[in-house]
Amino acid sequence: MTTEQKRLQLVLWGAFVVGVAVYPTALTVIVHQWRPPYDSDILARLQVDCLFGALVQTLGALWFARRGAAMLAGGHEPQGLWSFAVAWALSEAIGLYGLLVGLWRGQPEVSTLFFTWAIALVLVLRPPAVRRHAEASTPEVS
Repeated sequence: MTTEQKRLQLVLWGAFVVGVAVYPTALTVIVHQWRPPYDSDILARLQVDCLFGALVQTLGALWFARRGAAMLAGGHEPQGLWSFAVAWALSEAIGLYGLLVGLWRGQPEVSTLFFTWAIALVLVLRPPAVRRHAEASTPEVS
């Protein structure tokens, strides 16, 4: 893998991490300027639907990340990078569910689970370039 491809991986991954981190700030600003409608029945269904969607997307992200790692190991670098980008996009979408639930409720605290889930998943699915660098920099214990 060339230095340019590693740099591209890190830029894409960083964009997804920053995107998820910006959602709580955007939610807080929007909620303090505008009070959205509140319907507890719809909110309860929305939260359950978003939790189910987040679970399905987590499984999909893990599958795409595993597929991307296999492609990169097999020498298919562009396809592997695309698989990782899809995994990161699915992970970031979980943060969007938190933004949706928080906007509906009008309280940013409700969305903390989704934001934490999304950031953790994106960090777990870090780029192979970062993973290799971390493995190379850890000293072996004798």
